[in-house]
Amino acid sequence: MSQHRSLAPAFLLGTLLLLPGCSLTKLAQVGVFNPAQATIAQHVAGEPSTEPALLARYTVVEDTESWSSVLYGDRDFAKLEAFINQSLQRERTDELSSAYLNRLYRDLGEPPAHDDKTLTAADQEQFDHSMQVLDQWSTAYPNSHIPYLIRGQLLIHQAWEHRGESVASRVPPEAWAPFRELVQQAQIELETAAQLNPQDPNVWAALLLASRGLGQPESLWQNYYNRGLAANPAHIELWGMKAMSLLPQWQGSEARLLAFAKDVDRRSKSANKPMLGVIALYIHREIDDDTPGYLQQPDVWHQVEATYARIFAAYPDNLRMRFYYAYDAAMAQQWPVAAEP
Repeated sequence: MSQHRSLAPAFLLGTLLLLPGCSLTKLAQVGVFNPAQATIAQHVAGEPSTEPALLARYTVVEDTESWSSVLYGDRDFAKLEAFINQSLQRERTDELSSAYLNRLYRDLGEPPAHDDKTLTAADQEQFDHSMQVLDQWSTAYPNSHIPYLIRGQLLIHQAWEHRGESVASRVPPEAWAPFRELVQQAQIELETAAQLNPQDPNVWAALLLASRGLGQPESLWQNYYNRGLAANPAHIELWGMKAMSLLPQWQGSEARLLAFAKDVDRRSKSANKPMLGVIALYIHREIDDDTPGYLQQPDVWHQVEATYARIFAAYPDNLRMRFYYAYDAAMAQQWPVAAEP
C-alpha cells in the first residue's frame, strides 16, 4: 500500500473538496489522511511527493450553494418557486434533476453553521432568522408546500444540534426533551407539506427521517416510503432514507441491508435509472465501515464496479461520480483504479 501513498493524496484531495460527506476516519485507516491535521490541504501539502502545482488543480465545484443566498439573503421566493416547480415536473424523467433538487432542499434546510452538530448561540440565531424568512415565504405563497418542507428540515437539524451525534446511551438526559419536541414540530410541518403537495417525494423522504428520529414503528415510516414511491419510484433520497432505517443501529440488520441493496439494483436496472445505484454503493460503504475489508472482497468489488459501469455508461462526464469511484476504489485498496486520471 505504501507505494501508492504519493498518488492517493492527489485524487483524495479532489474527492474531499467535491464530496464533503466522505469519511475522514476511513481515509486515516488506509494511511492517506490524518484527521488531527487542521485541513486536508495542509496534509497533502505536507506530502514530500506532492508538488505545489498539484494543489492548484483542485477547486470546490459549486453545486447548490448559491441558492442559500437567494432564499435567506435576497428572499427571492418567486425565483425559488419557479425553479423548484419546474424541477418537480421533471422529477420522474430526469434523475439528475431529481438528485439536484434533493440537494437543493438539503442545503436550504441545513445552514452551514449546523454542520458540526454542536449547538451554539450563532446556530440559534441563524435558526431563528431562517424560520422567520420561511414564515414570510408561507405568507407570500400560502398554498406552497416548499417552505413547509424546508422548515421541517431545519427543525430536524436543529433537533440534532441539541442531541449531538453521540450514541443514544451517551446523549445528555437534558437533550432529549428539546430533541423530541423539535422533531415532532418538524413532523407537523412535513405533514402539512405532504397535504399541500403529495407528489413531491422529497416530502416523504423527510418524513421518513423524522419518523426514524422519533423511534416510531416501522409500519409508519414504511407508509411514508410507499407514498414517496408513488410520487417517484426511483427517488434516490427516498431509497437512501429507507437504507438508513435498515442500519443495525436503527431498526435493521446487515442481512436486511444486503437484501435491500439487491432490491435497489433490480429497480435501478428495470427502471433504467442507473443513478439509483448510489444507494447500493452507500450500503456497501456502511457495511465496510463496520466490517473492515468488506469492500476488498472480490465479489463485493465486482458488484461495485458493475454499478459504476452502468452509471458511467449513461453519464460518462459525471465528475461527482468519478470522484466517488476513486474514493470507493481507495477504500477497497484497488489502487490502479483509484489512480486512474
